[in-house]
Amino acid sequence: MPSDGSSSDTRGAAADRSFPASAASRIPAKNLTSKSLLLVSDDPGGLGGVERGIVEVARAMSARGWRAIVLVPAVGSTLRMCREAGLEVQVSRLYRRPRFWRVRRYFPPDVWVRNLAAGVRLRRLLRREQVALLYSAAKDSESIFHWARFARRSAVPIIWSCHDTNPSGLTFCKRGLEQHVDRVIAVSNHVKSALLQAGLTRPDKITVLYNGLDLKRWDAELAASPSTLRDELGIPPEPPVIGLVGRLDPIKGQLTFLRAAALVAQKRADALFLLVGLTRPPSRFARFARYYREILRQVRSPVLRGRVLCTGWRSRMAPVMASLDILVQPSRRETFGRTLIEAMATRKPVIASRVGGMPEVVADQESGLLVAEEDPHSLAAAIITLLEDPSRARRMGEAGRRRVEQFFSLERRTNAVASICASVADGEGRQGANPDESKEEEYALSK
Repeated sequence: MPSDGSSSDTRGAAADRSFPASAASRIPAKNLTSKSLLLVSDDPGGLGGVERGIVEVARAMSARGWRAIVLVPAVGSTLRMCREAGLEVQVSRLYRRPRFWRVRRYFPPDVWVRNLAAGVRLRRLLRREQVALLYSAAKDSESIFHWARFARRSAVPIIWSCHDTNPSGLTFCKRGLEQHVDRVIAVSNHVKSALLQAGLTRPDKITVLYNGLDLKRWDAELAASPSTLRDELGIPPEPPVIGLVGRLDPIKGQLTFLRAAALVAQKRADALFLLVGLTRPPSRFARFARYYREILRQVRSPVLRGRVLCTGWRSRMAPVMASLDILVQPSRRETFGRTLIEAMATRKPVIASRVGGMPEVVADQESGLLVAEEDPHSLAAAIITLLEDPSRARRMGEAGRRRVEQFFSLERRTNAVASICASVADGEGRQGANPDESKEEEYALSK
């Protein structure tokens, strides 16, 4: 029987390559087109969908003859992920927010100097590499604002792929950001609405493109996996496993999941629960350390003792999804929900909060169930409903697979992104909607 605890840390699984090396990225520069695409990340330690999206775009554009260069601010998991994919990567910190910036009214002179120097380095990089287009998935509008100003001075167009709706990260939308950014790609209609509410006034510059999954590679990974997470953790095949996949963060809803699990455990003595991505904070004073301790207290409660497994982050998600009977995503804020389409691609039913972009991903009562936000009782009722009706759960899993094939394939997304990049680089889409906008919007419609 599995035990609680947070064995297996994160990055030990980094040895499992998330992305095979890209053959196109190894083509000598002299054989490539003269166009270079600079992809900029502002998170050196990211492990989620944003970083995977950067790699996917880089590989797709490399396959189309572009020279894709990924720029990361520091050594970390993002750098390793890009190198494992065979991409060209450079390290340079382009913008640094000053310490105690909420307290200081103005930036101190030393930060001004560092950021000015970073801007000069960026302009030199754009000239040296003959960059035709800058693409960024920055998680903060402040970063993209400063990068865009320097890129504009070098006459290099810029595309911002926005994946977040945190109001504190969208403050620069009110400060003329849209005057410097040529196009914005939103990963859901929810993100587009948040951008407009935050201060962007040009909806014609925003294109909605859902995240996608490489289904051929996903199926091949499932077929090639000699074992699943069940085998690794010693879970027998009979008990149903309900899992949550997400980093340690209150917005991911781990406590809501565990409170619902406690209710389910009282009615289903055979059910087991799995938390994937629960990494131990480095110290008791680190970010989310208190939240981590609350999770462990819940895991060790009498009703859940011995029935919850906690594991660190996994770079290969296919064996994880294959181990689950139900995936639960009780997030308080979610712009899209990449783990949802991964579970649906594995023909697993999903249960998600009715928040953010998740209602655009999950067809309620068809490919999964939507429940109220932060409501353990509704979540527990939904879990029990699927556990007690296996045939309905199987039908939802099959419907989820069809939905991913129809709306969330990686090929559809990368084709649309490539179309936007080409049109913006050629100057066709720099003042708003480009000539292919109707084609791009076709990819954005799911209902």
